[in-house]
Amino acid sequence: MKFCCHLAVLLVCHMLQAQELHQTDYEKGYIKNGIKYSVWQYFNSSKEVELVINHSTGRIMYVIPDTSYYVIYKNETWIVSKLDVHPIPIVGYQNFYLKLLDTLTYPAKDYKNGLEGKVVATFDVDTLGVASNYNIIKSIGGSCDSTVLSAFKSNNVKWVPAVAGKKKYQARFALGFEFRLKPNEAPLEHEDFKVDIKEAKLLEEFMISESSKRFLPKRTEVFTFVEQSAEPVGGIAIFYKWVQGNLRYPDHARRMGLEGKVFVKFVIEPTGAITNAEIVKGGFDPDCNKEALRIISSSRWVPGRQNGRAVRQAYILPIPFKLNE
Repeated sequence: MKFCCHLAVLLVCHMLQAQELHQTDYEKGYIKNGIKYSVWQYFNSSKEVELVINHSTGRIMYVIPDTSYYVIYKNETWIVSKLDVHPIPIVGYQNFYLKLLDTLTYPAKDYKNGLEGKVVATFDVDTLGVASNYNIIKSIGGSCDSTVLSAFKSNNVKWVPAVAGKKKYQARFALGFEFRLKPNEAPLEHEDFKVDIKEAKLLEEFMISESSKRFLPKRTEVFTFVEQSAEPVGGIAIFYKWVQGNLRYPDHARRMGLEGKVFVKFVIEPTGAITNAEIVKGGFDPDCNKEALRIISSSRWVPGRQNGRAVRQAYILPIPFKLNE
């Protein structure tokens, strides 16, 4: 009996050594002998699952839906199209960005000579999920351009290819990098760089400075009015039904019969995340103000779009506190 128990313990220890749980902010799965195996989950910046892969079989089990337009090569021309499956790195977008960011620093000579500005690069993802055709479409010269290209070429991550109508297509993307001598100062240009949507789908824009030695996500201009306004997932009517079902009316406000509307101003980030929530009009109860902030901060949104890309948009909404009749 003691021998059997001892054997069982050895087997459990061996299994624990063979499979190690790996988890970060952007991925979760098991590693066996230093290699990913079985089912892995990859998360976006909003902590939503954006990709699920069985690394033992190579099977793509889930890709987060995306109704935006992508640029694909069809009938010997680049067109804008919605997809059934959108291209995504097999390590998830956030890990793809992090790996890219870790390979690039401000060229010392360019920094010393005061060279700064925006570099925009495009690349293609073919039907096999291989990234290639890296090109600079907005240059600032010096070594910044070549540094960006080198970072791309060393980041040889495979992708899930674009799929439309059960057929795979080559897709094209753009990434922007702003080399800044003093990242805390006002931007050099008031307008974001523009990429023709027929030329490439913009993925993200990053900032790099000598002091950080790595890229930092650039917090771009906050818009009030945009071509395609942000909206709650499902629409405004669904949003207020959700508010009605999730609002926690403060007990003392209910007992005292306090009613009213709390107006909250907030920013919808390009990822759909909510930031900078603040009360712009309320005042009838501090706890109701806190609850309105909680409701807004936990809501889910589709970001606004300007010139074909997701942007930061400021928004004001009233959160009603009304007792039942």
